[in-house]
Amino acid sequence: RPYAEVLTFKIGGDEKLAEPNFPPLAKPEPPKQTASAADIAEGKELMNGHCSQCHGMNAASGGVTPDLRRLSADTHDHFKAIVMGARLSKGMPSYAEVLEPDEIDKIHAYLIKRANDLLDEEYSDDQ
Repeated sequence: RPYAEVLTFKIGGDEKLAEPNFPPLAKPEPPKQTASAADIAEGKELMNGHCSQCHGMNAASGGVTPDLRRLSADTHDHFKAIVMGARLSKGMPSYAEVLEPDEIDKIHAYLIKRANDLLDEEYSDDQ
């Protein structure tokens, strides 16, 4: 999650830093998983081979780019279009010439799995 502060220091100063007030992380909103285990496994390999340079290994971002485990329902709905270039103006390159549509679907299936894993880990106590 992108968050930055600029700090300045004064020689001899005695002020204390305030506790950071990080914005809350987005709760994943994955659609129902419909892919096979084999497609999810292939999606993991494709994701780590093509997307991890920006979005982190296994879809866990370091915070500068979106964490693909935490996609909104709307982003899931438009996932294929985004990967094929719909967000060029926002810095997301097009993979239309790199990935086949079925490969994009497999990556998406893997991300749905990772989102559900995250829901199980972080939000199982919400009920």
